[in-house]
Amino acid sequence: MFGEQRRKQVVFFWFGLSLICFFFAKVLYATQIPHRIISLSPFITESLYLLGVQDKIVGTTIYDRNPGAENRTKVGSIMEINIEKVLSLSPDLILATDLTPVQEIQALRARGFKVEVFSFWKSLDTLLNEFIRLGRLVGKAQKAKTIVKKIKNEISILNKKIQGLSKPKVIVEIGINPLWVAPRNSFINDYIELAGGINIAPKKSGFISREKILTLNPDVIIITDMGFEAEKEKRRWFQYHTLSAVQTKRIYIIDSDDLCSPTPPRFLKTLKLLIKLLHPEVGEQL
Repeated sequence: MFGEQRRKQVVFFWFGLSLICFFFAKVLYATQIPHRIISLSPFITESLYLLGVQDKIVGTTIYDRNPGAENRTKVGSIMEINIEKVLSLSPDLILATDLTPVQEIQALRARGFKVEVFSFWKSLDTLLNEFIRLGRLVGKAQKAKTIVKKIKNEISILNKKIQGLSKPKVIVEIGINPLWVAPRNSFINDYIELAGGINIAPKKSGFISREKILTLNPDVIIITDMGFEAEKEKRRWFQYHTLSAVQTKRIYIIDSDDLCSPTPPRFLKTLKLLIKLLHPEVGEQL
């Protein structure tokens, strides 16, 4: 009898302890979720909108164009931060990319701010993993994982549509003066390969001469949108009549934000566009 009573006491003790631990874990988790966020990158801001936490954004850069972002306090640019404005906003989380100079990050951390730095530009896998990390930081891990899963599924479907098709040689031009193309160790290389093309740019450095591009003779040249400069650059290429991309009139200009600063949905949108440009025969199926 005594043994049975003792056993029940132990069971109730552990049950009660489990409830207490669960309660405090929930409280701790709630207190860790940020409520005042500063975004130091336009596409981090866009990612926060995707995750549904735009109401927690108190500060952005001067480059942010998301609807509603214009009403947030501007704390500077990606490269240069106004520390006084940051202090006035009392953020509990600052989100930056590795484009923000290290000294700026160190200055913010020295004042006690929590700063998380993201690197989105290495590969598609990096982009998706960093998006999930962002979701985890703002209490939206499951939503981020759901978005990523959907993107991966759609990319897989697209991949099947272009299997067996010929692979055109591609150059993606990011800068004009000096001439700079997306190298093969960049995430833009993932765009090209997933779209069924071959990136014929150098592996590591994107700096290249116009003469070298003529020697490589790309079938497709893609220029990122730089306003009037992009149109001038396109006309400049059309002066080289022996170039394969000129003979087939396959020189295109696309939005630099979509190509160079993608969120996962933007990556998918741009990938579909690139597939249409590289493989117009499957364009109607996308």
